[in-house]
Amino acid sequence: MGNNTPALLGRFPRYFSDATTESPKPVPEQRVTFGGLGKEAFVLMLERGAPFIGYTMAAKLDDISYHQLTMMLPKNEKLIGNVRTPCYHGGVVATMIDHVAGFCAWAALADPYLRVSTVNVSVDYLIPPPVEDLYFHARIEHMTNRLARVSCTVWDSQKKRKVAIGHGLFNIYKGKEDLSHLLAEAFQKHPSLSNPTKAPPQA
Repeated sequence: MGNNTPALLGRFPRYFSDATTESPKPVPEQRVTFGGLGKEAFVLMLERGAPFIGYTMAAKLDDISYHQLTMMLPKNEKLIGNVRTPCYHGGVVATMIDHVAGFCAWAALADPYLRVSTVNVSVDYLIPPPVEDLYFHARIEHMTNRLARVSCTVWDSQKKRKVAIGHGLFNIYKGKEDLSHLLAEAFQKHPSLSNPTKAPPQA
């Protein structure tokens, strides 16, 4: 098949002039947000917004991207549920799955007025949770305007052996206030939330 471009350009110059002479227009860079918040504010909320997660479990963000989120639960012998095995209490794993999966769903929302709440969480324990660093990797499986279904796989410290698999269903609803403003007020009132070296605020 021959190249007829020169002939076509001669016959139809009006249709080809723009495509051959104009440079593509740059696409404006969009600010990436998580839950309608900047990454720094969202991570602060993820790690410090719930004192039980931030201070008792001391969980930290490992990785975050659109529709996926991973947190690391550092080794903590105070969370042992069975001293004979030994292994973590099952409630520790379930709590972390709920937290990580919920924030994974929330991270995909661009509107700072939107919130998520847990409808149901189920956990399949594959082995006794070893007393070591654990990684909780959540991924959105399906999302609508009102609901998000998220899976969460728990890995051992080497990320080679599956410890548990969780599934969460989360309700998406609209709040009355911009969360970014509420977040700023909360951390202004309780500076310890943003400082891991300080004790959590007392009731």
